Amino acid sequence: MDILVASNNHHKIEELSLILPGHHLIPVNRYLEDFDPEETGSTFLENSLIKSRSLFHRLSPEDREILAVLADDSGLSVDALNGRPGIYSSRFGHHEAGRTLSSEEQNSLLLEKLAGLPPSRRSARYICCMSLILDSNRIYTAQESWEGRIAATPSSAAGGFGYDPIFWLPGKECTVADISAEEKRLLSHRGKAARAIAAMLPDNP
Repeated sequence: MDILVASNNHHKIEELSLILPGHHLIPVNRYLEDFDPEETGSTFLENSLIKSRSLFHRLSPEDREILAVLADDSGLSVDALNGRPGIYSSRFGHHEAGRTLSSEEQNSLLLEKLAGLPPSRRSARYICCMSLILDSNRIYTAQESWEGRIAATPSSAAGGFGYDPIFWLPGKECTVADISAEEKRLLSHRGKAARAIAAMLPDNP
C-alpha cells in the first residue's frame, strides 16, 4: 500500500519503513511543499488527527482512492516537570531562547531544569500517537508509551536522535542512543504504535 506520511523527518520515515515492510511510505514534501498545519490540540491524539485529517483533505479525490494517510505526534513527558515538554517537545526552549534550539541545546536545557534531582525523581516516558486514514469512513488511532528516566548526563553514543541521548533505560542501564536501531524499533513508543497501526492495514504483509 502507498502511504503518505504527514512528516518530512527522515528519522521517522526510516523507522516506519522498517516497521511497515512491504508498504511504500511517501514523505509529505513529495506531494505538498507547503504542508504545515497548526497543531492547536492539547493532546498527542488531537495533534495527530489534525495532521492526518489536514493532509487527507488536501488530497485530490483520485489520490484518496489510492493513498492512505499516516500521521504521528510524539514527545517526551517528564514527571518532575508536570508532563512537560509533552506535545511541545520539538519546540522545547525555543520561546525562552528567542530562536530555534538544536537537539543538543534542548537536551542541555532539560538537564538544567532537572539538575540536582535524584534518579527516583527523574522518571519520564516517550509517548507516540499515530493516526491512519484509509478513507473518510475509516480512521484508526494507536497510542503507546516507553517508560524510562532522564539521565544525569548525555550519552556520547551516536545512535538515536532528539532526546535519545538523555533518555535512560533502567532495564538496559544505558540510554536509547546506546542501543541498536533494531532494538529501538522493538522497544520504542513509535515502534509499538506503528505495529498496532500495521495490524489495521487491509493488506498488511
